[in-house]
Amino acid sequence: MRKAVMFMTVLALAYTPVMAVAAPQTDEQVASGGEFTTACAISHSAPDDPIVFPNRPGAAHLHDFFGNVSTDAYTTYKSLRSAATTCESRPKDTAAYWIPALLYDDVEFLPEFTRVYYRGTGIDDDATIQPFPKNLRIIAGDMHAASPQDISIVSWACTIPGGGAAGDEVEVAEVPDNCDDQPLRMRVVFPQCWDGVHKDSSDHQSHMTYAVDGSCPAAHRVAVPQATFSTRYWLTGDLRGHVRLTSMNSPYTGHGDFINAWPQRHLEALVKDCINAGVDCDPVL
Repeated sequence: MRKAVMFMTVLALAYTPVMAVAAPQTDEQVASGGEFTTACAISHSAPDDPIVFPNRPGAAHLHDFFGNVSTDAYTTYKSLRSAATTCESRPKDTAAYWIPALLYDDVEFLPEFTRVYYRGTGIDDDATIQPFPKNLRIIAGDMHAASPQDISIVSWACTIPGGGAAGDEVEVAEVPDNCDDQPLRMRVVFPQCWDGVHKDSSDHQSHMTYAVDGSCPAAHRVAVPQATFSTRYWLTGDLRGHVRLTSMNSPYTGHGDFINAWPQRHLEALVKDCINAGVDCDPVL
C-alpha cells in the first residue's frame, strides 16, 4: 500500500561525511553463509539522528525509522531497551534502524518495511564472528556523495514481488529508469570489522571498517555480523529524475544507521546458532 505525506524542508547543520574505507564482498558472497533476518515495519519519520546529532531534535535531514519505536534525538541504549519494536518477525529485536527519507517529486514516499540481514559475509571463518557489543553504533554509506556510490555498499534494484530466485534482482548503482510493475528497493551494506574498543567515534566511522580478503585488518580485528538493510518501496513506473533522498536532496546519498539494542543474550544465541554454525535461520525470507 502506498503512503505519502508532504515533505517539509529541514535546515540541517553540518553533518560528518560517512565514507566507505574498503569494499565489501561480491553479490555472490553476500548471499552465502550463515545468517538470520529481521523484518521491521516503518515506525515513524523525523528530522532526528541520535548518532550524529544527539540531543538536537530537528538538526538532521528527514529520516525513516524502523524497529524501535522510541528512536529520536534523545535516544540512549537504556531508552531503546525499554521500548517496543515494529520487528514482528523477531519481536525481541529492539535495535534502532534508520535511513534517509525518499522523495518522489518532492513528496515523501514511505516504505512499508525494511528487512535487515545479519550475515557472516566477507569473513572466511564464520566461527570467529562475535556478537555486536551493547550500544555499538554504525553508519554505512555516504550522505554527501555527489555521484553513485560503490555498488557493493549502496545499490538499487527492481525487486521480484513475493521474492525470487537468487540472481533475479539486478543490483545497479543508480535509481533505475523504470521498474515497470516491480517495486523499487534500496540496499545498504554495513562494515563488519570493529576495533574492539569504541562503540562510536568522532566521525562515526573510524571504529569500523570492511573486511579485506576474507579477514578483518589488524586495527579492526574483531569480526561482527555484517548488517544489510533491504528497504522496499511500492513505487513503480518512471523513477530516475523523480526519486531523490532527503540527504542533500540527491539520488546518490543512500546510507543507513544502526544502534545495537538487541537483548544481548538473545543476540549471542542467534550469532552462535546461525552465523557461527553456517546456518540460514530464515530460509523462507
